[in-house]
Amino acid sequence: MEEPTSFKKIYEILAVILLLVIAFVVYQVRRTNPSPLPSPGGTVASPGGTNITPPNNNPAPPSGTSAPSSSSGKISIKTQRGDFILVKNVYKDPAAQITGDHNVTFRDTPEYRLFYYEPTQSFAIAILNSDVVQARALAERAFLEALGITQEQACQLRVSLGVVTWANEIFADKNYGLSFCPDGVPFVNP
Repeated sequence: MEEPTSFKKIYEILAVILLLVIAFVVYQVRRTNPSPLPSPGGTVASPGGTNITPPNNNPAPPSGTSAPSSSSGKISIKTQRGDFILVKNVYKDPAAQITGDHNVTFRDTPEYRLFYYEPTQSFAIAILNSDVVQARALAERAFLEALGITQEQACQLRVSLGVVTWANEIFADKNYGLSFCPDGVPFVNP
């Protein structure tokens, strides 16, 4: 049975809020927890068995927030390590929908929705289609194109990728990250 459109919108909004909360919590934990000492290879084994790169100890520019670069049409986004990457200005994107809570939707299709949240300088990708593998591939390609960045640069940003419940209950309510990043989680049927 098809759910009413208003319920779908509510689910989408709740999924995006959940993704943003997850991204914010991850950001806060990474920012407040002291980093373990790096191994000779420059990575650290986390308790979950994943290797992470320790934060960059270079001081951040004084502003610490994204700021438009008037000459290039780009904004500076703080990475997980504390340095900055220039990306296309999502506020100037023709598809941008800016809300009063600093949330910018810069791509909105039947398959996915791409968001930027300025206070935490984080991105969220909501998968809206039941074919999660195809929708993820499309969303990730659009994400790279919209920001004008490489996969390597995208992996340095704070990005949450999740599936809304009404699109696919099996994969909902989890942060999968970007598939091409070391911390990306594949969609595997239970």
